[in-house]
Amino acid sequence: MCRLSRLVFALTLFMLAPAAMAEEIDDAIALYQSGDHDAAFEAFSGLVAQGNGDAMFYIGQMYENGEGKPQNFSNAIRWYRRAAAQEHAEAYFRVGQMFENSVGVPRDFGAAFDAYSAAADLGHQEAELKMAEFYARGLGTYPDVAHAAGLLGEAAQAGNQEAFDALIELWDSGQVPKGVLSDDIIARMDAVLAERRAEDSQIEYSETEAAPAPTYDDSDTAAQLRAQIEQVLENFASGAREQGGNFNYVLDITEDEDGHILATVREMMALSTEGTWIIDDATLDLMPLDAGRYSVTASFPATSTFYDPSGNEIGGTVIASQNLSGVYVPEINTWISGDGAFSDIALWADVPSEGLFRLDIANVFLNLALDEPMPEKWSGPASLEISDLSATVEGQEVFSLGLMNTDFDYRLIDLVFFNRLNMTLQDIQERTAGLGEPSNAAMAEIQTMGAELIAFARERAPLLGGFDMSMTLSDLMVNDPDSGDVFTMDAMNLGLGADDADKDDGAIMMAYGHSGLNLPLASAEADFLPHTVDVVLIMSQLPMAEAETMVLEMIEGAITDPVAFEEQAEMALMFMGLVMQQRMAQVGSTLHFDRFELESDISSASMTGALTASADSPMMTVGQVRLEIQGLEDAMLRLEAMPNDMDAQDAAQGLAMMQAMGQRIEDGGVVTHIYDLELTPDGRTLLNGNDMSAMMGGMMEP
Repeated sequence: MCRLSRLVFALTLFMLAPAAMAEEIDDAIALYQSGDHDAAFEAFSGLVAQGNGDAMFYIGQMYENGEGKPQNFSNAIRWYRRAAAQEHAEAYFRVGQMFENSVGVPRDFGAAFDAYSAAADLGHQEAELKMAEFYARGLGTYPDVAHAAGLLGEAAQAGNQEAFDALIELWDSGQVPKGVLSDDIIARMDAVLAERRAEDSQIEYSETEAAPAPTYDDSDTAAQLRAQIEQVLENFASGAREQGGNFNYVLDITEDEDGHILATVREMMALSTEGTWIIDDATLDLMPLDAGRYSVTASFPATSTFYDPSGNEIGGTVIASQNLSGVYVPEINTWISGDGAFSDIALWADVPSEGLFRLDIANVFLNLALDEPMPEKWSGPASLEISDLSATVEGQEVFSLGLMNTDFDYRLIDLVFFNRLNMTLQDIQERTAGLGEPSNAAMAEIQTMGAELIAFARERAPLLGGFDMSMTLSDLMVNDPDSGDVFTMDAMNLGLGADDADKDDGAIMMAYGHSGLNLPLASAEADFLPHTVDVVLIMSQLPMAEAETMVLEMIEGAITDPVAFEEQAEMALMFMGLVMQQRMAQVGSTLHFDRFELESDISSASMTGALTASADSPMMTVGQVRLEIQGLEDAMLRLEAMPNDMDAQDAAQGLAMMQAMGQRIEDGGVVTHIYDLELTPDGRTLLNGNDMSAMMGGMMEP
C-alpha cells in the first residue's frame, strides 16, 4: 500500500472512530441496564482505554452500588474523578454528593462545593440547585443568600420548577435582599404564597368528611412545649442574624393517644462569616404520670462540627455519654426532680489567628429534688458537680479545675409566679423584637402586662421563704501562655443564703474563703498575700417582707410611668434606702462577724463581734468588735526594709500608727495586737476603752 493510501486509510479510521465508540458505549449501557453487570463492566473497561468518560462514570457507579463488583466507595470516587476529568457533568455531581455526605471520603463541604460548581458550569441543573443551597447555608463558602436567590431565580426563569419551589421557601423566610430577583419572579412567588395562605385559612370539610385527626400538638402541654422550645431556638437565630449569620433548625413534636410527647430538634445549623456549625439532634421525651406530671428524658446533641468557609473541619463538640431524666410539671413549667450524668465532654476549635483551643470535662452530675410542703410553694435541694476541667491552647494547659461543686436549697419558692414572670418577659421580648424604639401602642401593652404581673406578685406574696447557695472550687490553676505566669489555688468557697425572707425578722448570710492562694508575685510581695481567708457575715433582724413590698411598688411605678421613673430613679432609690435604714434601726438589724480570718506568710488577723442598727444612738449603730493581729511588727519591719519603695514606706507608717493604738500581748513568744472597738449608745467611739470620738470625727470631716 502506498504512503498516500495508508494516509487515506488512517484518516478514514479517525473519522469513523467516534461513531464506533458511541455505538460501543450504547451497547455497554444496554448491557448494564439489562442487569448483565459482568458483561457491562468488561465492555466499559474496554472503552476506558479509549478515554471514554461515560465508561469511567458507569464503572464508578457500579462500584458505588455494588453492581458486578463488591461495593467500594473509594474506587467509586476514583472513577468518578477520572470521568470528571473528561468534563463529565454527572461525575462531578456524584463527587460533590460523596464529599457532602461523607461517602468513602471525609466530609468536606469545600470539595463538595468545588465539584458542584464544576458540574453547574457544565449545565447540570441539580448541581445548580446544590450551589444555591450551599450559598444559602454557607457550606463550603461564605453565606450569600443574595447569590443563592440569584441562582434559583435564573433556573426558575428557565422553567425549572424545583428551583422555583426552593426559591419560594427562601423568599418566604424574609432573607432575600431587595433588587436580586425580577419583578416577574416575585409576582409569581407572591401569588403562590397568597394562594397557600388562602387555602390554609379557608379549609372546609363536608358534613360527611371529618377533619383529619392531628398527629401532634393536640394538648396544651405539647403546645406549651413547642412554644418554649421555639422561643429558645429563635433567640439563638435572632442573635445569629444580628451578627450577620443565621440559625436553622427543624422542630418536630408528636403526641400519641396515650399522651406520650416526643420533641426533636434536628437539622440544626448555625451560619456565620467564620464558618458553619452542624449540630446533632436534641430530644425531649415526656411520658404522662398522674396529677398533671410527666416523666421526662432529655438528650443534648452528642456531637457538633464546625467547618470554615472552605468546608474544612476546624472545631466541634462531643458528649461521649449522657443520661438526664426527671419529673416535669407543665403548670409551673419546671422540673421538680431530676438526675443527670454526663462524661467525657470536649470542645475544640482551631482558630488560625489564635491556634488550637480545646476544653475537656471528665464528668458533670446534676440533681434536683423539690417537694410541695405548702400548696404551690416548693422546697428542696439541687446540686451541680463538674470534675476535671482542662483548657489548652496549642497543647499547653492554660486553665484547670479539679472540682466545682454547687449546692442549692430552696425554701417555699413560688414557682407559679416565677413561671408567669418568665412567660411575661418572653412575651415582651417577642413583641419588641426588631422594632427598635417601641411604639406608644407597644409600650401601652407592655405596661399593661407589667401591671398585671405586679398585681399577680402581690396576690402570690410571699414569693420566697429562703434559700442557701454554696460553691466550692478545688485545685484551680490559670496559666498565662504569653507571660508564663501561673496562678493557683487549693480551694475557694462562696456562700449566700437567706432565712425567713417572707418575714420582717429575716436573715442573710454571706461567706467567702480560700486556701493555698499562690500568685505570680515577687517573694517580698508574696509574703503579704493572704493565702488563707475565711469570712462569714450574717445580717439578722432584717425587714425583708417590707423590702419586697417596697421593691414591688417601685417596679409598679416604673411600669406605670417609665419616663417619670427614669427621671426620678436616683431619688426613688435614695428614698427607699433611707426608709429601709430607718426601719432597720427601729427593729435592730444586726451585722454579725461570725468568722473573719486572714492569714499570710508574715501575719494573720481575726475579727469577732456584732454591730446593731439603733435609732437611739446618734451614730445609728451600737456594738462591739474585736480585731486581733499577729505578725504586725514583723510586717512593719519588712516594709521599712524597702527604702526605695514609696508604697511600702507609706504602708509602714500606717502599720506603725496601728501598732501604737493596739494593746500588745505576748504569750509564748507570739505577739498579738488587740483592738476592741465599741460604739456606745451615747454616740462615742471607744478603742480599748479610750474615747476616740474626736479623732474619728476629725478623720471623717471633708
